[in-house]
Amino acid sequence: MARWRYHSFFLLLVSILLPPGLLMARAQVTATQTQVQRLTLQGFERYRKNDLEGAAALFRQATTLAPADGLTWFNLGLVLADQGKLADAADAYEKSIPLLSKQNIPKLSLSNACNNLALVYYRQKRFEDASGRKQS
Repeated sequence: MARWRYHSFFLLLVSILLPPGLLMARAQVTATQTQVQRLTLQGFERYRKNDLEGAAALFRQATTLAPADGLTWFNLGLVLADQGKLADAADAYEKSIPLLSKQNIPKLSLSNACNNLALVYYRQKRFEDASGRKQS
C-alpha cells in the first residue's frame, strides 16, 4: 500500500529548529520540554525508518507529556494517517488545530494540519467535512 504523504517535512524542521520554549509556548526550558523534544526526535527517526508503530508510541508519549502542544498532536496524526488509522488521525489533527492556532509558530503549520485533516476526511469519504461545507 502506498503511504499517503502529508505535510510532514516542514513540521519535522519546525520541531527540531524552533527554540524549545516555543514548542510548549513557554520561555523557560523545563525537563518536560527536553523530554518532549527527545521523544519527537526519536519519533521522527522511527518514522523515517518506516517503524510506524514505534513512532506512534513515541508521539503518544509526547502528547501525554505536553497535551497543550499542537505539534505533538500533529506529529501523532501524521503517523496514524500513514498507518491507515484514520479515525485516530482525525482526532489527533482535530486536537492539534486549535492548539496550533494559539501557539507562536509559523501559520503554515496550522494550514498543514487543516490540509491533512481534510485529506483524512476525504479518505474516510466524509466529503462534506473535507470540503469544509458541512451542512446541518
